[in-house]
Amino acid sequence: MYLKHLLGNVYSHTRKLHDRGLLFAGDWSSQLQSGTRCRERGGVHLIAFGVTIARVQRELQGHTCIALEEIELDRQQIVVSRSFGQRVEDHAAVAQALATFAVRACEKLRLRGLVAGGIGIFANTDAFRPELPQHPPSRTVNLPRPTDDSRVLLTVLRSMLRGFLREDRGYKKAGVMLHDLGRPERLHGDLFDGATLGDPALMRVVDHINERYGRGAAGFGATGWRENPAWGMRQRTLSPCYTTRWPDIPAARC
Repeated sequence: MYLKHLLGNVYSHTRKLHDRGLLFAGDWSSQLQSGTRCRERGGVHLIAFGVTIARVQRELQGHTCIALEEIELDRQQIVVSRSFGQRVEDHAAVAQALATFAVRACEKLRLRGLVAGGIGIFANTDAFRPELPQHPPSRTVNLPRPTDDSRVLLTVLRSMLRGFLREDRGYKKAGVMLHDLGRPERLHGDLFDGATLGDPALMRVVDHINERYGRGAAGFGATGWRENPAWGMRQRTLSPCYTTRWPDIPAARC
């Protein structure tokens, strides 16, 4: 197996290993761990790779470095964030990105059978351009009752965006965080209202459509559904999706 296939998107680490003449996982596993974790310059050992990469090599050598967790604990929060492919000054485009991230976070929430009691949003300007005006806003709202309904969170998100961004700023990154997560069966409702907000049955239908016909088959208008967004990422080194996209499957010529 090629190292680039094993390490995926960690392109810088793959390049460093290639510079040392290591192209295959078998070659890498036969090397000493100390040669992977650090290098020596002028009598001083410098870290060349992180601990995670060193653990991957140890796993290839047959050593157990990552403990098996038989019982997965519920997450305390879910974060979906992306860096934009370019600076975005259009507030509508940033709002569209945040709506997309909120919908994706809700999908992850429902996949784990959880509900969220609050939502937080943030945006960042280009920190690598200090000569430009900077503005890193963030807001958090606690919901009256927990929910996993994308429509409910999109409504809350719309109110959070009022006065959130500035006119003279170009934003480079944004994200959504769902917090205070829990299981709906463990919540206590009151006499007049249910324990959660939204329509779980409708969300199950939307998830089923997207699972059967592909992500984006059913969407929400606030996300700029099926549009080519100005905030889209640049994915030049994205690993092929061999198991989910037909065009990425390698062709065999016999």
